[in-house]
Amino acid sequence: QHVLACLDLALCIAREVGGVVSPDGSMTKLQIGVSSGLFTTGIIGLQSPRQSIFGDTVNTASRMASTSHLSTASHPFVHISPSSQALLEASQ
Repeated sequence: QHVLACLDLALCIAREVGGVVSPDGSMTKLQIGVSSGLFTTGIIGLQSPRQSIFGDTVNTASRMASTSHLSTASHPFVHISPSSQALLEASQ
């Protein structure tokens, strides 16, 4: 069920953020990618610690987002990996 929740969240973000007008008057555009699989997370840094996520799943989602169609409020778009698609189909 996690893939359905992630896709619902991604579409909500695309709709809400896509409706924000930039200071130059243009509409905000997003590129969103979702991939399912293993990853590792950890706190990085001593002076200014930040949580970070690592792994092939994260890299895949990032590549999918960077090659995705632009998402706007009126046309939300989420690019999903084959692993996420398989999980989505299995949950229905």
